[in-house]
Amino acid sequence: MNVFLSGFMAAGKTTVGRCLAERLEQPFVDLDEAIESVAGESVRRIFERRGEGGFRELESGVLRRVVAVDDVV
Repeated sequence: MNVFLSGFMAAGKTTVGRCLAERLEQPFVDLDEAIESVAGESVRRIFERRGEGGFRELESGVLRRVVAVDDVV
C-alpha cells in the first residue's frame, strides 16, 4: 500500500509523512528531496534556473518513479 500526502507548502506533509512511515514500517520518500537528488541542485535553484515549468517536469518524472515502488509513504 502506498500513501501519498499532498497540500500547500509548509503544511507539515514531511513531518506527518515521516511519522506515518515509521508507524506503518514503510520507507518515506520526500518528493522535494528526491527531485534535488536527481537534479543535483536545490528546489529553490531549480525554480530560479528553470522556472516553475522546469520544476514541474522534474517533479512529474520523479513522481512516476516513486509511484512505481510499492509500500512507501
